[in-house]
Amino acid sequence: MKLECLKDKLKLLVSLIERVTGKNLSLPILGCILLEATEKTLNLKATNLDVGVEISLPTKVERKGKAAVSGSVLSAFLQTVNGDILQIELAGNSLSLATKNNSTVIKTFPADDFPTIPRTENNESFEIESHKLLDGLRSVWYAASISDMKPEISSIYIFTEGRELVFVATDSFRLAEKRLE
Repeated sequence: MKLECLKDKLKLLVSLIERVTGKNLSLPILGCILLEATEKTLNLKATNLDVGVEISLPTKVERKGKAAVSGSVLSAFLQTVNGDILQIELAGNSLSLATKNNSTVIKTFPADDFPTIPRTENNESFEIESHKLLDGLRSVWYAASISDMKPEISSIYIFTEGRELVFVATDSFRLAEKRLE
């Protein structure tokens, strides 16, 4: 991967997307931003497995590629560096960033370890009154697990079934379901 972009635009996008990354000791890749250079854009991706964000930045790409780099380290570097044009190059598992006056090398994580961000299958939307949404959440929240040991059951699952909105929660001992028209 080798490209040039405007440092201020990348700095703004990294500061926005870096908020999604988190500190997860068991999955350090979740603290990373995936940089993916395509023909004319640099795609930035971040996820904490609950929320996923993708942003594209038009750039001058010389060589395609992708790298996962720590969001906090990248953000800190971009906050302190001077210059207008930022040159980014991936060599092995090191990402080189350089402006006219500054440069650094950041160790990368394997890009293949970065989780895929799911896409929605359809773009259907609906409106619901806030008191109905709160009623559905309040009806099932007590059954959601409060432990981080099983993060997949520490949430409330909300989905549509026909013309109903269904709220479901469990902690593997209790199961709660609420259906709203």
